[in-house]
Amino acid sequence: MKSFFVILLPFFMTNSLASDPYPRNEAIDIRHYQFKLELNDTTDRIAGEATVTLRFKKSTQDFELDLAGVTSNGHGMTVTEVVFENRQLKFVHKNDRLKIFLNLPMGASLEKAFIIRYSGIPDEGLIIGINKFGDRTFFGDNWPNHGHDWLPCIDHPSDKARVDFIIMAPEKYQVVASGRWKEETNLPRQRKLTHWEESVEIPVKVMTIGVARFAVEISAEIDHIPQSIWVYPQNRD
Repeated sequence: MKSFFVILLPFFMTNSLASDPYPRNEAIDIRHYQFKLELNDTTDRIAGEATVTLRFKKSTQDFELDLAGVTSNGHGMTVTEVVFENRQLKFVHKNDRLKIFLNLPMGASLEKAFIIRYSGIPDEGLIIGINKFGDRTFFGDNWPNHGHDWLPCIDHPSDKARVDFIIMAPEKYQVVASGRWKEETNLPRQRKLTHWEESVEIPVKVMTIGVARFAVEISAEIDHIPQSIWVYPQNRD
């Protein structure tokens, strides 16, 4: 019986890979995401600016990212512009794919940054609601492939990247996200900017944020990595 499993394991692994339906773009490799997001209490609509830095693995005149479009219930994302080196690029956004057309072909090994501005109400991915204490919260839930419901990205574990989250939200909220805390700055109109940076390449399914009223405790530092505990204030004790 032991040898039976040893023989069949490679078959099942190969078969699983072969059945992956994701339409991979072999011409690009995402190196870094910077997601700037505006959150508020008056609406569930978010406003986003994503700076996507990618490396071209071969010459191409276009590439695609995943991003949910607007559905019949009015939820989904609408792209307003794509900018490269201060110039607007043509794009097509349909079937949850954002296709970006380059003015000139990009050669292999070039690394370039593209800015995507968009807004909408997430259907999934970013869960906006009320917790059991009646407080408003925003929590990322990308697993396994819901990152594209609120972030323009390659929503597949084959493409990992570094990520920065820069969140603008009402100042009453604390923000936690993937990576290390970098900045917290008060803004006009009782708002606050919080910046978290993840310097390790990770898949989109684990790029996440939590925005709520939190009680926060720095509990320890292990191998120079700070450990913290985030709970609702009502659970502090």
